[in-house]
Amino acid sequence: MKGRAPKSYSLALIVPLLAIALACPIALGQAAHVPTAAEKLRVAEREVEASPRDPKKRFELADALRLSGDLKKASQEYLDVTSLEPAYYIAYHQLLRSKPTEDQLDEASDRLKKLEEKRPKNLMLRVAYSEILEKKGDYYTAARALVDLQYSHGIPPKYEMKINSRIHYLLSKSKDVASAKTAQHSQEPVEDPDAVPLPLPESSFDTGLSATKLKETKVPEGYGHARLLP
Repeated sequence: MKGRAPKSYSLALIVPLLAIALACPIALGQAAHVPTAAEKLRVAEREVEASPRDPKKRFELADALRLSGDLKKASQEYLDVTSLEPAYYIAYHQLLRSKPTEDQLDEASDRLKKLEEKRPKNLMLRVAYSEILEKKGDYYTAARALVDLQYSHGIPPKYEMKINSRIHYLLSKSKDVASAKTAQHSQEPVEDPDAVPLPLPESSFDTGLSATKLKETKVPEGYGHARLLP
């Protein structure tokens, strides 16, 4: 009996260790499998086939297409997501990362503009609409979409600085475009501070602020360092 003790003792250790090794492929030198972009795409396609009207599944398919490099199909899928659910705002943002066509941008813009009639003070809607307009090169209207919301006090305090920064950026881009067009005709640099007036919202004149007061507002260098309005 004494001669068998070491053997019994060693078996008592080996059995649990073997069980752990079998349960963990990495312990046997086999790396855990990480799905490739192609595999993720096939999974997303099957999910959409099973639930073609599910905007979340279509969004996941669009992401999979974008990551696999098929930007043309990805942009269409993102647009299809907004067709199923116009308020799926992240889809508009991702659409811009997929090299959309002008027609697709127009469709996205029209969809948001229509939705805006029902949700005029929705911050995410305005931000998405502003991004679409920026991509189209309409910087002035992109800024105005946010300024109108600012006048109606529709921006939560924690987002005010970011929105102000974006408004200033868009106005700066708009002014650069206007200056470039003027300079192209005159062949001289244009430094007119009022080349692009601040975008007054359509329904904000009850605030008691005039266009003159807005134009005289001094904004320090850099974006987001001062309120747009005095």
